Amino acid sequence: MVTKWKCWTAHPAAKIISFLLIVMFFFLAMNSLVSFARIRYESDISPTVAFYDKSGNQYFYEHNMPLMYDTASQIVYYQSEAAISSGKFLKWIDDEIVSYGTHLCFVTPDTIFPYRSLLPREDTPLARENMEREAILQQIIWFRTALDNLNTDGFIYYLSGGVSENEDSTINESETDFGLESVSYSNVDFVDQNRDFFRFQPLYFLKDPYKQPTTSHSNSAIRHESTPANATVFLAYTTDFIASQNNLYTEARNGYIQELLTMAISAILMLIFLFVLLFGTGRHFNSDNNEIQLLTIDRPYLDISLVVVLIWTLIVVSVTEPIIQTIWDSPAVTWILALSASLVFTSILLWFMSLIKRIKAGRFWRHTFLFAASHRIFLFCKSLWSGLILTAKVALISFVSFVLLLYMGITISQGHVAPGILLILLITAAVTYLLLRYANRLHRLDQAARKISQGDYDIRIDVGNGELGNIAASISDISTGLSTAVEQRLKSERLKTELITNVSHDIRTPLTSIITYADLLNREGLTSEKASEYLDILTQKSQRLKTLTEELFEAAKATSGNIEVNITELDLASLIKQVLGELDQAIATSGLDLRVKLPDHLLVKADGKLMWRVMENLLSNVFKYALSGSRVYLNAEREDLFVRVDIKNISSAELSGDPSELTERFKRGDESRSNSGSGLGLSIVQSFVAAQNGRFIITIDGDLFKATVYLPDSSTP
Repeated sequence: MVTKWKCWTAHPAAKIISFLLIVMFFFLAMNSLVSFARIRYESDISPTVAFYDKSGNQYFYEHNMPLMYDTASQIVYYQSEAAISSGKFLKWIDDEIVSYGTHLCFVTPDTIFPYRSLLPREDTPLARENMEREAILQQIIWFRTALDNLNTDGFIYYLSGGVSENEDSTINESETDFGLESVSYSNVDFVDQNRDFFRFQPLYFLKDPYKQPTTSHSNSAIRHESTPANATVFLAYTTDFIASQNNLYTEARNGYIQELLTMAISAILMLIFLFVLLFGTGRHFNSDNNEIQLLTIDRPYLDISLVVVLIWTLIVVSVTEPIIQTIWDSPAVTWILALSASLVFTSILLWFMSLIKRIKAGRFWRHTFLFAASHRIFLFCKSLWSGLILTAKVALISFVSFVLLLYMGITISQGHVAPGILLILLITAAVTYLLLRYANRLHRLDQAARKISQGDYDIRIDVGNGELGNIAASISDISTGLSTAVEQRLKSERLKTELITNVSHDIRTPLTSIITYADLLNREGLTSEKASEYLDILTQKSQRLKTLTEELFEAAKATSGNIEVNITELDLASLIKQVLGELDQAIATSGLDLRVKLPDHLLVKADGKLMWRVMENLLSNVFKYALSGSRVYLNAEREDLFVRVDIKNISSAELSGDPSELTERFKRGDESRSNSGSGLGLSIVQSFVAAQNGRFIITIDGDLFKATVYLPDSSTP
């Protein structure tokens, strides 16, 4: 099930569809969010209306009556402009004026006026009088603002009373002390200025002197303690006004609920498809390979692409802002804002998908420009440290140049122009000479490298000592290596040609004889006098062809390394003696004087079967190519961590050429190829010895042929 889920989410169509659906649901969510904000802006109704039951007018009461009560309290407290002008609500505390009053919701009056900064250095009566006048003016502005706010359509009120009791002696004076009469304020007729008239309204707040207030709603959220105790405050809203306002509230509430549901559903669906997209992004469809698939859009560094996304966001915002300001009152502004936000969201989503891919691939930090830059700086510093001598030279030159230029600047600034110009000329000449000299060496190095690239490997590079000299020496070594490689390649090609020629010759010779004598037997019949001779030749040539084929197959296996090797502890001296016993008849008929020098025991790490074949091939090679009647030496001894076996003989044919070529297949010391050798024996010996972790060396000194085998001593770890 999990495998099917991974395969399904990794399908290209699933990823594309998920991406488009995410963008679409984001657009719908943003469209609802903008519509939500426009409802708030145009109706000035709080979104909390969506959570109220408006049938009992609770929302209307809580969001209107407290504001109007605070306004009425301000009027009741101040009474009139005459009371304010008398300075009744002011008091000096040190160098600050305390302005007593209530806090209004529609204004922001601070009860403490920080006038200390306005006082002159000398506290004069004139300065205090000006400050008092300014504080009284501010209180009058509050009072007038409160009256204007009370005179709202659909709102009725009746206010009367005096200053509340207060512990402050300056505020607790009676009205008659100021020569003021009690005042009242109302926007209803005189006959309606009673408690019953206001109580029959759908929404009301009634406060009688020295009594607890009565309200149409228990949850009034009104702090009536701020109103003077002897005040009368009757507040109410008319039925027609409440009905019209509730219609607006209902319309706003329905709009809020609709947009909230749309946003919630869109957000949930967007998150679901986002999970599907992030789970499948970077994965191969219908494949168990865990390698993350990266696209062209994922190649830029993550931090660089993030900067691009931010720039794109600024571009979209800068283009959208003037358009929105132009068509703010048009319904199209909702679509434009949602479209702009979707364009930004699309770029962010693409970047986020690339981020998830890099996290899945385990290369989040490494695929950032910050890491790449810091890593390159580290490598640069490391290279400077590795070339410490050159770095020190450059640093010393830079420091000396800085000191000289600083001295030159000081000299010129002090008016010594001539010495400064002379110093400039000297520095310029020295730097120019060094640069030209360095450029010349670089040019010679470049020319030499070009000639080597064109095949001239014998060129000599002379650019002096130092760093460029080291580079020139390295290039010369490369040239020598290339020359050697070319010679080895030519030699390999020549030996390959000789191999083909020798194989053709050695196979064609017995095959031709077999065909010829088979044809003679066919024509003359088995009753011919020479039939037995022909059969002997056929048998001899067939055996020769069989032996050649077997040796060729064996040599091919040995060269390719496709041979079974079983390394054990082996007594090499005993094995050589057994091989000599098997070849006793061949030694006797060869006419050679074999001189053997072996210790009693000689333990090595080798494969017994392979070593038997090695010794057999080496001795057979001696019997075929050694000069008749000459002496042959076979010695074995321990040398350091190896056991050394030497076989020396005098060749019957003249030896020439490179000794290493004798180990090539079908290569013989007898270039005329007049004997029965196949030319594979020494090649097989070399492959078998190498398979046993040994070495095989051929040495030629005139007609002296020497074969040496090195095998690991048994004590070698």
